[in-house]
Amino acid sequence: MKTACFPVLRRRGARASTIVELLVIIVVLLMVGVLFLPSANRRMVTPTRMNCCNNLKQIGIAFRQFSIDHTNLFPMALSTNLGGSREWTGDVLQHYLTVSNQMAAPSVLYCPDDRQRTPAMSWDRLSRGNISYFVSLDADETQPQMVLAGDRNLTIDGLPAKPGILTLMPNSQLGFTTEIHNGSGNVVLADGSVQQLSAARLRDQIRNAGSTNRIAIP
Repeated sequence: MKTACFPVLRRRGARASTIVELLVIIVVLLMVGVLFLPSANRRMVTPTRMNCCNNLKQIGIAFRQFSIDHTNLFPMALSTNLGGSREWTGDVLQHYLTVSNQMAAPSVLYCPDDRQRTPAMSWDRLSRGNISYFVSLDADETQPQMVLAGDRNLTIDGLPAKPGILTLMPNSQLGFTTEIHNGSGNVVLADGSVQQLSAARLRDQIRNAGSTNRIAIP
């Protein structure tokens, strides 16, 4: 009787061992999945994020080229009588049209991650619905860390910023909606450099610039 029991005990042990091994494999696969998915998401986000950065780089170059030709002033600080766009204040479209000669195409004004906007096919068809980037009305080339332009998906005190003029103070509680770039954003500074910012870094950027900054949101 004892001899007859041994095969049964071995089969139960083998079965238990197989279940444990299976559970171990499942746990390992889950851990690998947890580690892999974030990197996969980063790879999917990278192309549109980089295209957005390239657009802002071109926008920065366009504004800086304008300032070189107009006594170191951006168009938002220069009267329309002198070729600028100062009197247009919150009209983002007019500020960008003023520097259109320095940009290759109006599609530069469209962020590929912006699902609520579409790129314009030509400058004469450009409208606010084709623009993904805000413009700073007070950007000054002599203050290189001031924000010049950036993704429009801003929040102020936890609420989405509305189209029009938004006045930023050093202590403004700014952030980004999840609408574009998964809750972060890109900006170009007055010195032409492009920064990829989290909400916290955006607040630091505004605070460190140390100036009141009005921005026009499309």
